[in-house]
This record gives sequence, C-alpha cells and structure tokens, in this order.
Amino acid sequence: MNPLSQNKAWSYVGRFITNFAMIENKVNELFHALLCISYNQPAGAVAVDTWITMILDLRKKLELIDIILQRRGVDESKTFKRVHELHDLRNVISHFPFEEEFEGELHCDYLYRVPLIRTRAPIGAIRGT
Repeated sequence: MNPLSQNKAWSYVGRFITNFAMIENKVNELFHALLCISYNQPAGAVAVDTWITMILDLRKKLELIDIILQRRGVDESKTFKRVHELHDLRNVISHFPFEEEFEGELHCDYLYRVPLIRTRAPIGAIRGT
C-alpha cells in the first residue's frame, strides 16, 4: 500500500472506530439511565452497576435495552438493527487487514458468517453502500 493510501485507510478506520466508540458510550449511558443507575448512590452500588455495565458486551446491552423499551411500549428495533450492522462492520475493521486495490477502493479479507468461506470484498460492500 502506498503512503497516501495508507493515510487514507487509517483516516477511514480511525474515524469509524472513534465514532463507534461514541455510539457504545451512548448505549452505556442509556443502559445506566434505564436501570436507574445514579452516581448519587452509595459507592458499592455504583461499583456493582458499573461492573455489570462493563462485563456485558454491546449486543447483550442492546438486547436488555430493547426488552426494557418494548415493555414501555417503545419500538426501536430499526435503530438496534443498524447498531448491530455497525458492530459487524466494526468487527471486520478491527480483526481483518485491509488494503487499497482497484482505483483507490479499500478491500479487506474477512470471513462471512458461514465458517471457512473466505473472500475479498470492498469495504463499501461490507457496509452496504
């Protein structure tokens, strides 16, 4: 990969990972709010609540948030579906190498959800654009 392409790739990856971290942070804030976690509670309660938030992965938190919201009559399934898609893309970007190929497109090696099927695909195809 030439240096200009490498800068472009790192720019895309860095921007995506930073923005995805912001999404995860908002999910944590929503999780805390829905579970009525307040930092005005005794230190032990806050520590336990924070520990629960940290040990649950993003998908588990989304499932719990979805259950809580549905019980309150709120349907955000489209939003959660999109966050799951972004999480899938985050996993591809985080775990598989990428490089520039044809006319400046970034491609990466990754595994489809079906085990042992390996392919090369443009990043745009992965994110559905």
